[in-house]
Amino acid sequence: METFSITLNQIALLEYESFMDHPFWKEVLSFHENDGPSVPQQVRRLSPDMQAKVLSLIAQAFYPISFCSACSFLRFAELTEHASAREVAHFIGEVELGKHPLIPGGGNQNVRHCDQLKDMIASLIDGLKISLPLAEEFHLVQEIGFPDLPLIDALAICEVIETTAPAVIHNYADFVAQWQTAFRRPTRSINRAYLDEHNLTEGDSHEAQHICQMATMAAPYATECASPHYALVQAQFHARCIKHIDAIYKEIQTLLK
Repeated sequence: METFSITLNQIALLEYESFMDHPFWKEVLSFHENDGPSVPQQVRRLSPDMQAKVLSLIAQAFYPISFCSACSFLRFAELTEHASAREVAHFIGEVELGKHPLIPGGGNQNVRHCDQLKDMIASLIDGLKISLPLAEEFHLVQEIGFPDLPLIDALAICEVIETTAPAVIHNYADFVAQWQTAFRRPTRSINRAYLDEHNLTEGDSHEAQHICQMATMAAPYATECASPHYALVQAQFHARCIKHIDAIYKEIQTLLK
């Protein structure tokens, strides 16, 4: 497993350096204030094959991170001795695996959220099938150490992903909206389950939303959550996510030149 050279005296600098600050989110997905063309507008001039390549990269950016969410919650649920924390973590982990869709028995039953994201992006072009490596094969996933991740490490990763979840959904929603405008793509053609369900379950305005439920998981581990090790695990995860997203961003920039 790769070891990142992040020392404790660097943690303070990384504490607020979320991978959501990467220009992938600000320049590629979200609405931005400059007067230049959006990424979907730039993609319009590319060949169909290159358009499909861009969309594959868009899906790939968060795909393994989403998979890490399911793995982390289920690993924490497996290890914790606290019933209330286990119940929350197990449920969220199963939600990430598609076991509890808002419409039971529908087309997204047992479809993992990472695959729902991929399917949504693929629906932006008629007939597009996005083929990605198995989630377990991504370097980001492998270097974290599943399935042997310690309990506190799993909790630390859960917190990072849930804290960033609302912004992830908003950014992908922005991209879909811009694509629909650029390509005159009707909403009925978009597989929006990933966005619609997450808009209801993510956020921090209601105690039933996942980010608020993190408090139940973390409550028995207040001392551990305040430790340098916990901060280091989060800093390392941020660094790994940035490394993964940076490679995607650079590929997209190359295609758009």
